[in-house]
Amino acid sequence: MRVNSLFKHLTYRVFAPGTVLRKTYVSFKNLLSHDSRCHELMAELESYYYQGIKVDFCKISQTYHSFAKNVEAMVTCLGEMAPAAYHDVHAYFRKCNFYAGFFLEPPVVNISPPYVLEFNDSIITSELAGTKTSKLIELGSSLGLTIPDGFIISTNCFSYLLEYNDLQSKINKLLARISLVELTQLEELSKELQCLVGQMEIPADITAAIEKAGSDLQKKSKKENFAVRSSAIAEDGECSFAGQYISCLDVSIDSLLASYKKVLASKYSTEALVYRISRGLFDTEAAMAVMVLPMLDVSSAGVMYTTDFSGVNTDKLFIHAAEGTGEKVVSGIGIPDIYTMEKKSTAVTRFTKGNSQRKEQRISDAHLAELAKAGLQIEKHFKGPQDIEWAVEKNGSLVFLQCRPLAIPQKYDEDSCCFTPDKKRELFSAGECASFGIASGIAAGPEAISKLPKEHPKQILLLQATRPSYVKLLPQVGGVIAAFGSGAGHFSTVCREFGIPLLLGTGEEIKKIKEGSMITLHADDKKVYTGQFSSTKLRKAVYQCEKDLPFFRKLQSKLEF
Repeated sequence: MRVNSLFKHLTYRVFAPGTVLRKTYVSFKNLLSHDSRCHELMAELESYYYQGIKVDFCKISQTYHSFAKNVEAMVTCLGEMAPAAYHDVHAYFRKCNFYAGFFLEPPVVNISPPYVLEFNDSIITSELAGTKTSKLIELGSSLGLTIPDGFIISTNCFSYLLEYNDLQSKINKLLARISLVELTQLEELSKELQCLVGQMEIPADITAAIEKAGSDLQKKSKKENFAVRSSAIAEDGECSFAGQYISCLDVSIDSLLASYKKVLASKYSTEALVYRISRGLFDTEAAMAVMVLPMLDVSSAGVMYTTDFSGVNTDKLFIHAAEGTGEKVVSGIGIPDIYTMEKKSTAVTRFTKGNSQRKEQRISDAHLAELAKAGLQIEKHFKGPQDIEWAVEKNGSLVFLQCRPLAIPQKYDEDSCCFTPDKKRELFSAGECASFGIASGIAAGPEAISKLPKEHPKQILLLQATRPSYVKLLPQVGGVIAAFGSGAGHFSTVCREFGIPLLLGTGEEIKKIKEGSMITLHADDKKVYTGQFSSTKLRKAVYQCEKDLPFFRKLQSKLEF
């Protein structure tokens, strides 16, 4: 082809030089046009890398492939202008494009069986069952702790359903349009994505397998209804995804398939999208498995931290307890009782009562001791601090429902932070520090923040309850103050991961803050001031700059090759 093109070019130069001149002129104009577009796309990619604009990797991949297409067009133009001079450029382009595409290619998904597995299946792995389920099963099989029985609808099943319904390309196109700071558009795209998944057709053989597993679990557990819970590959590992997916409770066998699709669709909820993109994960890196458990009849439940999340009180355990299900603890709608226990003696050294009117303890001393013993076992087994969900059934059985690594904030250098709070008035000192750091900004409620333009400076979010759904607002937020909530709640976990200072449990004190006023939150000292600290080195949350946050670390690893 090169010889033919060169011969044709030379022939035209001899017999029709005007044609060659016109063709060269057109090729040069096209080259300039493609070059201009390349610079625009390069600037767009640089904005993701340098300016802190978080987007789905589908957008990065789409932008790169558009860039590569224009570069290839430039190479073609050069070849048309001077065939003899640039005949090797195509080969170099293909080589560079191959390596770039290799780094941006999402992980390969598995769509082969098994699709439905029981908890005692020997082939269960975190890739098949998700991290949450595989760790829960490990608590029972390796440590002999009591866990519910159940079955899993695998990640392979989810990937197969996307393939069967031809949805992945449609999903990728929608993901590429997402901007985390354009909340209205984000919510619209989230609805479209959830609608696509919610309307998936499930083949008859998979439907039959799920219904049979449900019927068998009913007979085995002697429970009529189920809890249908998410268990994505990345969930409860390095990334917690705390509270970002839904759980369906009290599900009848007739509603099992519908609830399964609801949990799958929650993979694309607004808050789950914000979390996953901020954590720098491909969509396919968070493939969804779903575990189905018998619905337990519980008297109390909660969360146990095997150390203080600050990393200071490593010799203590912290048990957060509430009446009924643990939803009251993790959802941020109340303030739980907190038991602080010595690891050596398992004795309770401190008890902080929540906002319940109940006078007696929500959990017995015997169960506290049993929890503490199990917590130490789990911490030793997984070789690090753990965040553990538990429940006490009305028959007195202590059951473990979930465990994940407890993220400990990085230490910071006090000398690098110079603050001058003089001439600043302290509004109040109250509450519980759930995520360390200092932040200044305009105080605003969730409604005001959701309407902010993307260029607007970050605000201090004021909340009554720290519901996980508010995670979608965090890209616009510098700090959070809440009337209720728990340091063991899902929202608190995400704030610590994202590096956003959080002060909660402030009660009536939060009413002293006027929306629209400039305030400074000093979460470490549980203080709120009017005015803004004059320090140019104002530290945020876990004392990391934005370039250290997960999205940028992941993006850097994929784009630097």
